[in-house]
Amino acid sequence: MLPASPTPRAPSQRSANAASWQIGLVLFLIVFTLAVGVGLLTNVVRPDRAHLLFAIPCLLPVVWYAVGFRRRSADTQKDFGLLLSSLGWLLIACSFLFKHIAVQRAGADAYAAQASSPATLVCAATGVLLIMAGAVYSWQFWTRNYQS
Repeated sequence: MLPASPTPRAPSQRSANAASWQIGLVLFLIVFTLAVGVGLLTNVVRPDRAHLLFAIPCLLPVVWYAVGFRRRSADTQKDFGLLLSSLGWLLIACSFLFKHIAVQRAGADAYAAQASSPATLVCAATGVLLIMAGAVYSWQFWTRNYQS
């Protein structure tokens, strides 16, 4: 509950369940990331599949921020920073997918040639800029609307 929240109620059972679900999801992402990293270091995960695996955790913030924006859009004021962040994470995931496709097309010597697609850099750079712009916009939105 935010300090300036309009309803000063105690946390309900639903919010406690949501918090435990969120903690479980974060723990899953940590374990997934560590497993991919250890798999790469021990050659269990093939390097030509790594970029595809890197795209998977990027999809969680896409959904998370999109759902947050959708819930906020029911109110009179919309936090477009959440939408910008969602689009940024989607572009980051696309950059990993483009890199994966470029590596698959280049074949065996893909890493020696550092195969990439021009779309990889464009998506990654634009994604990072959108995530930063979304963070700034959301911070301004919340301080303007919910600061006491």
